[in-house]
Amino acid sequence: MLMVIVIIQSAKAQQNFSDIKGRAIFPIVNKYEGNTSIEFIAADAIDGNRYAPRIPHYYRTEKMWHFKDGTPCLIQASDLGGDWFVSLNYISQTKGNGVTWNSGANTTQFVFHPGNHSSEKEVLYAFLWKYGDDVYHGNLYLVDVTNSKVIALITSNFKGMDRASINVFASMNCDADDMLVITDEDKTFLVYNQLPSETSGLKVMYKDIKNNETYTLSGRKLDKPQKGINIAKGKKFVVK
Repeated sequence: MLMVIVIIQSAKAQQNFSDIKGRAIFPIVNKYEGNTSIEFIAADAIDGNRYAPRIPHYYRTEKMWHFKDGTPCLIQASDLGGDWFVSLNYISQTKGNGVTWNSGANTTQFVFHPGNHSSEKEVLYAFLWKYGDDVYHGNLYLVDVTNSKVIALITSNFKGMDRASINVFASMNCDADDMLVITDEDKTFLVYNQLPSETSGLKVMYKDIKNNETYTLSGRKLDKPQKGINIAKGKKFVVK
């Protein structure tokens, strides 16, 4: 007896996103528990440094696409009044269990889910750079790309074309605040112990000094401003 077995295999059709000219794919790390749909960014990205190789390495892009459940959403810097989105170093942490050391993740990405926004799991933050009086310096903003709005001015006169570094350190608790550390080639060194939100951003960044620490040009932390050049609130200032 001749037995013929026919196997029918169904496959999901491949989606064609040929109109999206993304040159690089970036992950979105540290999502809220239970929010399990895959997320990533396709960015028409270029090297953020004008003269490679430079360290730290970062990227910038005028437009990117947020992919969730296989659906792309175009996000453009010009729609938010800026020139470039700037990539960030995202450092997540895990609770130690006595065995795992140096656990967590460190990756380069363009957007992230901010801590202390567990009631808004879909919110995505990014950093937006806008040219100033020249092509080297400009303003750096924190923006909500999900709702297309600017949250706060992070720092002015930011040199966002050379050796810039934006670092977000996630807390182990998703209901706790993230920390932000920013540097650029002009020796600006800013530490924010709390990311701004839509309602508290300007107050946190400019009126509450405890969330914006003061440093010397050499990077030494100060309890209070001293005579000479100090760095605080995103600007250099002189105390005589």
